[in-house]
Amino acid sequence: MLHSFNNKDGSFVYAGVVFDTSGDLWGTTSGYGSDLGSVYKLVPNQDGTWATTVLHTFLDRAVNGGVALDGAGNAYSTSSQGGNLSGCGGAGCGTVFEVVP
Repeated sequence: MLHSFNNKDGSFVYAGVVFDTSGDLWGTTSGYGSDLGSVYKLVPNQDGTWATTVLHTFLDRAVNGGVALDGAGNAYSTSSQGGNLSGCGGAGCGTVFEVVP
């Protein structure tokens, strides 16, 4: 096991992970404490363990997609809520967003 989430660093991990060119793993959670999700990165340590960094948390959208990386290393994901709040019961119908750590 590389990491076990504890709600302080995320919860409800539904989507897969992706490696970047540095060998770090990127992923998303659909919960983060009282928030609606997070984007995280796992970085391998020399001793074989992995350090977890939460790059961004969301109050306004429920993150449900994995992370996609482009050739320049920019990260993108999706949410099932957020965006234009006039639809889907006022919660928004979802977004595609860029992750900017």
